[in-house]
Amino acid sequence: MLKKILVALDHSDFSQQTFMQSVVLAKATHAKLMLFHVISSTEEGYPVLPLIPDILEDYDLSQTEVTTSYLKDLDVFKANSLELLRSRSNQAKEQGISVVYQQSIGDPGREICEIARQWNADTIIIGRRSRNLLSKLLLGSVSNYVTHHAPCSVLIVHHQEVPEFAPQQPIDTLEANQPSTEEWREKLLYRSILVAIDGSSINQQIFNVAVKIAKTMSTARLMLLHVLPPDVAKVPISSAPPTAFAQQRLDDYPSLRDDILYSQQRQWNAYDSDCLPQLRSYTAIAREAGIPAEFIQQPGSPGEVICEFAKNRSSDLILVGNRGRSGLREMLLGSVGKYVANHASCSVMVVRPQQPA
Repeated sequence: MLKKILVALDHSDFSQQTFMQSVVLAKATHAKLMLFHVISSTEEGYPVLPLIPDILEDYDLSQTEVTTSYLKDLDVFKANSLELLRSRSNQAKEQGISVVYQQSIGDPGREICEIARQWNADTIIIGRRSRNLLSKLLLGSVSNYVTHHAPCSVLIVHHQEVPEFAPQQPIDTLEANQPSTEEWREKLLYRSILVAIDGSSINQQIFNVAVKIAKTMSTARLMLLHVLPPDVAKVPISSAPPTAFAQQRLDDYPSLRDDILYSQQRQWNAYDSDCLPQLRSYTAIAREAGIPAEFIQQPGSPGEVICEFAKNRSSDLILVGNRGRSGLREMLLGSVGKYVANHASCSVMVVRPQQPA
């Protein structure tokens, strides 16, 4: 894990932050980078081909002239995009990172997933851009598509809304006015990493990735969070206060009342303890490695609790598992990973189970 990182870049204002995050992470973990750009008609700056007859008549232009002009603009756009990749590749090489770059044309989400398969990437880094709810429902987004279809883990970079991360000048002139690599490094080092533990078999892999990242960043601390969801079958029914009528009936049968309360308490104690040995073990392992760590258990809806906890604790990275739900179940129920990726206030790594070699 974190040996071959595919970095999806585009012409958006925040692409530089995604790139620099990959540089910081690759340098810390000694990973190889592939910088990848997909030319798409939906991308910012992509030349527009006017096909409305009235426009042609107003400017006394033929369809051939318009097409020729469009193709020239497209060639310039391709060349500028490739030059940007080359420039960023050189920046990474200056940091001692092994890097290659590639450009393709097509649907960004599909192209990113396909090149990740071909290159055997173990991690994809992609930026997350805000879109309105209707756009997400109807069209989705590149980051959403990649999170669901990637053959590997995905790190979704949450772009910080501060001026230096949102320069106004054209994308091909950014480098001259960007912070230095060390300044970027200070801004992008992970200091508070939240690790979502849920009792599944992927826990060990999530924890291993968290430890690897934290060990390479001396400022990082780990928080292991286990959410006790009330809607999971194995979780006992919450012992909510009974109604006045029910309480009166229970009082009439004290032996039954005590049995019910004891049974509920016993079930909760058993469930609470399922993850406690693992949480204590992970915490001890992290501390032995010199990483400050703590563990927390909280009841509630996993996605909501994770996002709220991360916000309250000022986490800058969340690690959550992807257990590979798909099809109708994914559409109707969603997943914790999907919820956290879309709602977290910080960057999110969705860790996918590693396939046997």
